[in-house]
Amino acid sequence: MKIAVVGQGNVGTHLVHGLSAKHEVTSFGRNDRVSNDFDLILVAVPDAEVLGLCEHLPSETLVAHTAGAVSLPEGSPRGVFYPLYSFSKEQALDWSKVPLLLEASNEPALATLNFWRKT
Repeated sequence: MKIAVVGQGNVGTHLVHGLSAKHEVTSFGRNDRVSNDFDLILVAVPDAEVLGLCEHLPSETLVAHTAGAVSLPEGSPRGVFYPLYSFSKEQALDWSKVPLLLEASNEPALATLNFWRKT
């Protein structure tokens, strides 16, 4: 799976490290332009920036954010991929032990998020 991670803070850094072993992952800063040649775009930026940033991402690509206090972005396919965990760049992380809460705009989007959760 080809995945873009937007956000290079604590959560974004751990997402990139955790996904890179099994997927082709590209890391983007919040101001970088992201093309539509990804299967999944994960947005890991501060809550106040999530919805505004999601509006500018490709509408045909599944976009999911990691903010637990932010609603599902407008459009389809869209989702929420919320890790119930406190992150630090300096601390190693075992993703298999991180509880994940998922929400999606449709069944195919939810299936994709569930697939990623298991990898």
